[in-house]
Amino acid sequence: MEVQIETIGPCKKKLLVEVSAEEVKEALQASIVELRKNAILPGFRRGHAPVTLLEKRFGGDIRKEVKRDLVFRNYQKAVEDNKIEAIAEPDVDLDSIEMTDEGPLKYELAVEVWPEFEPAGYEGLTLEKPSTEPADTELEAEIQALRTRTTTFEEVKDEGAATTDFVLCDYTVTAGEEEVASGKDAGVRPEDEVVGRLKVKGIKKQLTGAKAGDTVNMTFKVDKEYHKEESRGKEATLVLNVKGVRRPIMPEATDAWAKELGFESLEELKTVVKRNVAGAKESQADQALRGQIYDKLVEMLAFDLPEDAVRRQQKDIFRRERQGLQYQGVTEEDLAKINDKLEEASLDKAQRDLKLFFILSKIADKEKIEATEADIEMRTAELAARYRTTVVKMREHLKREEMLAQIALQIREEKTVAHILSKAEISEAAGEKKEAKAKQPRKPRVKKGDAKEEAGEDEETSAEAAKE
Repeated sequence: MEVQIETIGPCKKKLLVEVSAEEVKEALQASIVELRKNAILPGFRRGHAPVTLLEKRFGGDIRKEVKRDLVFRNYQKAVEDNKIEAIAEPDVDLDSIEMTDEGPLKYELAVEVWPEFEPAGYEGLTLEKPSTEPADTELEAEIQALRTRTTTFEEVKDEGAATTDFVLCDYTVTAGEEEVASGKDAGVRPEDEVVGRLKVKGIKKQLTGAKAGDTVNMTFKVDKEYHKEESRGKEATLVLNVKGVRRPIMPEATDAWAKELGFESLEELKTVVKRNVAGAKESQADQALRGQIYDKLVEMLAFDLPEDAVRRQQKDIFRRERQGLQYQGVTEEDLAKINDKLEEASLDKAQRDLKLFFILSKIADKEKIEATEADIEMRTAELAARYRTTVVKMREHLKREEMLAQIALQIREEKTVAHILSKAEISEAAGEKKEAKAKQPRKPRVKKGDAKEEAGEDEETSAEAAKE
């Protein structure tokens, strides 16, 4: 076999391969001999059919298989002998490659290869770790969120609904003769001006002061963000029957309240909250450090990327982004408007992701970092615990789905980042000098009998569940 190698673009080489006539002839003869051993033709015993008859009947198929074998076998040998780091198997049009019984087999292949660069400068990076000390306002926000989630409700009988109360009601929304939405035992808070999934401007004034037995009739225009595209912008009529009013009662942060939550005292509750906030901030700080490493590596190492690999990655990212938006209810019409921006963002992400992959892989090679069998076994055990199954079943699943190689790459990358971190100069950021913005407390779920909305299948409660 003779091989000539040409560079034909960034991270792309052309292999001109010539397989000798002798090898081609030997491969064809060996294939005929192997076929003859098991071939059964009418009038002949197994293994005794004439070669000329076999060639006449199966010659075309034999040559295709021999050609395929010679092309890929010699391609692999050419790659190994010339130490070519191919990214993926090349696309081969076997029909365009000619092979005769007497002459050599000549063909050419375009191969994507790893970018050539020397990883340097990754040791001694200057990083800043964000403060992990919980701010007072963050702790107060968490306590406030707990109070919100343990809110109870009392029935209001002697006065009308306040803007922050929940009005228990049945409602119907129509546009012309078509029913747009409806709900039974729905919880509507006047100040939200939302009924089910519909924004109803002006409903606050109509419901403030309402009592059981009252009826609200009003017209409004369906907003442009409503999930039913065919109803957007239409003039609609709302008929709402008030069945009762429930007032949220938020508990005071006291020892008694803390004991209801399972703590010995309010002080113990605050200690646990502080520990949890600190843990969350520690995790966020670690993510921030990794982000700084990625940014610095991408910025300081410049090299060409394989164009075909970038296109494949971009296509995959673009498809996932579109699917995600579709699941969120974005229409094809709206997707068409942002198609160019999606493609541009997908390209940027594909280039960054691939560049990071190559950089971290080169560093891992240089530092001889690998994912060991013990590492993979530990990760398998972690996944088994997360998905509440046995290690044996999880291992079988990963093998069946061919995910072990991907897990090994992920572990290798994590160990490489950990190595870079161990060599970095990390300074601690000062604590927050200004108060952190307090989280908006979530609205509590109103339980059945306490103004819980039981809307039709296309509706959602405006009193959103406060989840842990």
